[in-house]
Amino acid sequence: MGGADLANIDQEETQETTTRLLLIFLIVTIAVTICSTLIITYFVHNVYVAGYYTLSAIFGAVGTNQGDALAQYVTTFSAPFDIIVVVSLIDGMLKIVAIGFVIAAVINLILSIDIGSRFVVISKNRWKNHVIICGYSLLAERVAIELGGKKIPFLVIDRDPAKIDEINEAGFTGLHEDFTSDAALKNASIETAKTVMFLTYNDYDNLLGVITARHLKNDINIIAMSSDSSTVTKMHRAGAGLCVIPEVLTGVEIGEAITNKAGRGKR
Repeated sequence: MGGADLANIDQEETQETTTRLLLIFLIVTIAVTICSTLIITYFVHNVYVAGYYTLSAIFGAVGTNQGDALAQYVTTFSAPFDIIVVVSLIDGMLKIVAIGFVIAAVINLILSIDIGSRFVVISKNRWKNHVIICGYSLLAERVAIELGGKKIPFLVIDRDPAKIDEINEAGFTGLHEDFTSDAALKNASIETAKTVMFLTYNDYDNLLGVITARHLKNDINIIAMSSDSSTVTKMHRAGAGLCVIPEVLTGVEIGEAITNKAGRGKR
């Protein structure tokens, strides 16, 4: 498991823990509010005054908004008054902490959203006859530069946030998703794409991506990268029209370069 996968898992666990704590805190806050209202009702014998008083504790720990009304039922500095003040203090502080916790959770949620990826999803309708590159490897980078030079529309999907930053800095369009899922390829508008490439160093991810893409669009052109010649057949069986091995591809390019240079030398 790579560092990106571990980072994603840690982020998901942190969000789950935050959500769980938020729910617990809200439940406790509601329970304390109800209990404080019941306690004050016991002394003032008026549910409306008690309820409004305990709700106002967030603005004033001793319920100043309802001070005059409360004075009609409870003598100042009496035993019931002291109990009500203590209950109001606890209730008010708990609500302040709860609201602060909610604000922190909302801020954390906003910061966790990949705005760039969401923009790509929102504007996906403009993608037609494009190329989808899954995984930003060295080969994918070379392909992206080539496509960009020929003005062929394309976008890159990668699950590593650092890779997405690198893609965006290069002036390309990146989508922070897991390309092995149906949702990610749909967000990349695979239904209107002409080619999808799976160019990671993980043969299993590439193979799973090929299967997913072929399932979503039967007539799309699929190109996959393989690090092992034994998986090439599997890629073809899964639906890849072309499967390349970087070492072989590099060897062919070197051979062509040497042949072309030798040919020019004979002239």
